[in-house]
Amino acid sequence: MTAAKKTYIPFLWILLAGAGTLACVESHQAAPVPRVSLAASTWRLQPYQPESPAGELLKRPSYALEFLNDSTFLFRLDGALVHGRYAYDLERNSMQFRELAWVKNGCCASDYSHALVEALQAVSKGFLEKSHLRLRGEKIEMRFKPMYL
Repeated sequence: MTAAKKTYIPFLWILLAGAGTLACVESHQAAPVPRVSLAASTWRLQPYQPESPAGELLKRPSYALEFLNDSTFLFRLDGALVHGRYAYDLERNSMQFRELAWVKNGCCASDYSHALVEALQAVSKGFLEKSHLRLRGEKIEMRFKPMYL
């Protein structure tokens, strides 16, 4: 054997051992948690308790929460439209709505619409349950049924 071949043999063994170790490490890593996206989905507000005043109001107009992408939303109210940003963390069931702004003049919206916007700002938790989206805060809870997914 020549001196050059003797130099390359240990180097090749090191490369092979490193490649084998890397393959073992990659195969033992935890599988990534599946990511749930609300983007391109629209949800209709549902009364949480049928006897609540919200149930009566929901028989007239439709209130819809539309997630445009993974950070922007629209909230369609009776005669008004609110947009803003949101953050959703599936693992922690946390959800936050921020930077809310009225697109259509908020002066013509009902008191109930204004209360819904205030409630949306107080949301801290978001849960996907069966076929519903539930948003909760310290003193509020809103339930949405999918319209378009």
